[in-house]
Amino acid sequence: MEKAFSTLCSLDADINEIIRLAVESDIRKVELRVDTRNMDNFKDIDDVKSRFKENGIEITDIAATIFIMGDSYDKSAESYIDLAEKLGVKGVRIFAGESLSTFQDEVVSDIPAIAKGLKKLCAYARSKNVELWLETHSELSTGKLVKETLDLTDEDNLFVVWDVIHSIEYRENIEETYAYIGEKIKHIHLKDGIKSDDESSCFYIHTDLGEG
Repeated sequence: MEKAFSTLCSLDADINEIIRLAVESDIRKVELRVDTRNMDNFKDIDDVKSRFKENGIEITDIAATIFIMGDSYDKSAESYIDLAEKLGVKGVRIFAGESLSTFQDEVVSDIPAIAKGLKKLCAYARSKNVELWLETHSELSTGKLVKETLDLTDEDNLFVVWDVIHSIEYRENIEETYAYIGEKIKHIHLKDGIKSDDESSCFYIHTDLGEG
């Protein structure tokens, strides 16, 4: 397993700053968090590719703001897949389902409908030789629901980003999550945190690594 870092906490950083952080940290893999706020970083694709290559840094995936909520997807999702293709990046991270705040919230996602939406986006991604990486997040934070969704979608270019703290937050232990999705994991997000005093809350209070 190799280390990478996400630019989630450095959305305002330009490509030069991202590369500097990677080099100084001696981490040679970077997950690029991309949304409408920083798309300007990629106006000159050839320049971006050459600078990463010159510094020996691999882009693991495009962590895109794509949400699949039903049996279709917003056309803007295709722009992130197009970017991955141009950069030569294999994976595009996506989300699915509604975000719950407490365990008393009603689960509203229609998993069969989400699977249909994913199938459609998988078809577009396949045409660009790109994979979709579904993160354990929101209502689909548990390995159980993610596996159910993967099985219904049944696409060979659909994989998983396991954000470990989210499956724990949704009261699924690590061994159980891995048993459900282990064979489909392409990337892992590691955070640390402590339980909230509010027993009904779905969320841990995030801390620095080693302090949770």
